[in-house]
Amino acid sequence: MNKKTIGIDFGGYSLKCAACERIKDKITISHLGESVLRHGAYCRGDILNHEFFMEGLKSLLSKVTVSDSNVVIAAPRSTVNIASIEYPHTPLKEALQLARWDYVQYLEEAYQTGTSVDFIGRDGNRDGMSVVDVVATKNFMLANFLNIFEELTIPVHAIDVSTFAVEKLYERTSLTSGLLLLLNVGHHACEFSFILDRQPDWSASVPLGVFSIIEKFQELFQVEHNDALKMISGELGSDEENDFYKMLNDEFIELANRIAAELLQHRNLRYNDTPLTKCILTGGGAANLAFANHLVDILETQVEYISALQGVTFSEACSSIQKQGISKYAVALGLSLRDVNV
Repeated sequence: MNKKTIGIDFGGYSLKCAACERIKDKITISHLGESVLRHGAYCRGDILNHEFFMEGLKSLLSKVTVSDSNVVIAAPRSTVNIASIEYPHTPLKEALQLARWDYVQYLEEAYQTGTSVDFIGRDGNRDGMSVVDVVATKNFMLANFLNIFEELTIPVHAIDVSTFAVEKLYERTSLTSGLLLLLNVGHHACEFSFILDRQPDWSASVPLGVFSIIEKFQELFQVEHNDALKMISGELGSDEENDFYKMLNDEFIELANRIAAELLQHRNLRYNDTPLTKCILTGGGAANLAFANHLVDILETQVEYISALQGVTFSEACSSIQKQGISKYAVALGLSLRDVNV
């Protein structure tokens, strides 16, 4: 029996975890969990309130067996610098060696010192092309995360980038040729990856998320943050004819406009207006149907959610969550599957 892998995703609204167990050839998601954070605990890689964050993390881990498990956590895409270096007509092993000499000139200046650097090699989208992704993460941010788990005497097996985790999850879906978009909509930011002919090609993050809607409703209705959050989460009811829901949908449509403008700018600059074959939505902020439907119109492509994973079963304890939708657990699930090859 292999060790269990537990993926933990830090979000501005909540912490999420997924546990993956592999026994021989059977891969099972044995646990999915979420712990809602108190307002002001965490934002895009920064632990703003240590007490609130630890409270949420302890609650999350109290419901899953961590001992004898590999714990993997995610660094938000917005907190790392990823430079992709292409080496034409070069074997991958040689490209990885060359990248260790070349990489500094490709990094943003702020990431050229005081960082930890990883090198990830992959085949390019052209014959004979090798690509090395250079991932630079600030040392102080890594230390902050590791210190948190050290307090709990829990060793961290690995730290991955959040977009890599979603890309790993995508491998377990129906792969599509052409240019595909993975869009993870979060509390404070949206992270996205472009997949070109079934291979991850480029990723980035934009500081746009549902938090802006929460703030607006908090001010408009003069309510506390948590009450505004409940309002946009649909806890007031589901009457779509309600004036409040029309207002809410308008806000999500405006958010979709702003996010799509950023996405299309990146798409047009990098891929010369190549049409998208599909957009896969993940993240807790992507559940609003008006948001998803408007993206269909703007991006001129189909929009889907992840509901099942090829070759992966969900335990009985997770079946009810799977039926409700696993998109918001995308990063945690991808982390938990990092050591399982397709």
